[in-house]
Amino acid sequence: MTIFRRLRFTLTLLTAGLLVLAGCATSVSGSGSGSGVAAPSGPTGFPSSSASEPPSSSPSEPPSSGTSSSNTGCSADYCDDFSSNSSGWATGNERHFFSRYASYQGGTFQMGERHNSILTVPSPYDITKAAHDYSVQVDFQMYLGSGSADDAIYGLSCWNHKTGSGDSAAFLFYITKTGVQIALWDNVDGSEHILKKKSWSDVLLPAPQANTVRVLCLQRSNHGGPLAVLGISVNGNQLIETYAKTTKNYDWGTGDRVALLVGLTGSNVFYDNFQITGDCKGSYC
Repeated sequence: MTIFRRLRFTLTLLTAGLLVLAGCATSVSGSGSGSGVAAPSGPTGFPSSSASEPPSSSPSEPPSSGTSSSNTGCSADYCDDFSSNSSGWATGNERHFFSRYASYQGGTFQMGERHNSILTVPSPYDITKAAHDYSVQVDFQMYLGSGSADDAIYGLSCWNHKTGSGDSAAFLFYITKTGVQIALWDNVDGSEHILKKKSWSDVLLPAPQANTVRVLCLQRSNHGGPLAVLGISVNGNQLIETYAKTTKNYDWGTGDRVALLVGLTGSNVFYDNFQITGDCKGSYC
């Protein structure tokens, strides 16, 4: 699967913004899950984008709690605690963005943007192995990087696939310090549409505290037609939307991937304990 980026013109999350294709980077594909737990490491810094560029002054690793969680014995269909750097996630370190395995908290997946774009890195797992109708529950933790931008966007996209025009389409769950949004990159040309939003304050926890996230992308039936049931919970704060596939709504489709995301200049985040479960099997269902 390919690392995918889109330039975001509108920088305020709670205002619907237009996205245009910014380009793709070479990716590494594969499958598998992390195993074992390594000792937490100290700060290593935000990586420089190339040998010819000076080291970046952007955020470094946040404080570590001194402990780490392992997905050993995980009961989900797919688990990755990122303690192994060969579990198949795409990595890259380009002028405007990066994604990499990090040793922080015993193994995490670090992502950051150096430009006003949205970066998505798909999971190496085909979700149809867990659910033939693409219905999945995704659980993960995230640690905010030290000095990550106040307007940074974190979160997940689901049902990632290509449109007929070659653009990327998906439902997206944007998380910021001031709110959350459920959005759609439509199935026609990948244009972005904000479907529902919720404002909040003091919901995201600073590192070394982990933010607990659950996302639902479920496909149901609505008068004989497909209905997307979309939900996100961040530290217990929830937002739910249902979106039917009708001529009155923006066109959407399903795909076999979910992807971690990060957005906007100076964003820096560490993801951990990533799990995919077929359908919905938690208290949030």
